[in-house]
Amino acid sequence: MHNRTAFLKAGAYAGFAGATMFIVQAVFTSASSTAAIGLIMIPFYGFPAAGVGCVGL
Repeated sequence: MHNRTAFLKAGAYAGFAGATMFIVQAVFTSASSTAAIGLIMIPFYGFPAAGVGCVGL
C-alpha cells in the first residue's frame, strides 16, 4: 500500500509540473500582453489544487 501512495504522489507532482510547463509555454508564445498574468496565477491556483489532490490520497 505504501508504494501506491508514493506512485499517486509522484503522479500528482508530475501533473502539476506538466500543467506549469504548459502555462509557461502558453505565456511565452502568446501575443497578448496580459498573458503574463498567468505566471502570477500559477501559485494561487496550482498549490491549492495540488493540496486538494494530496488530501485525496
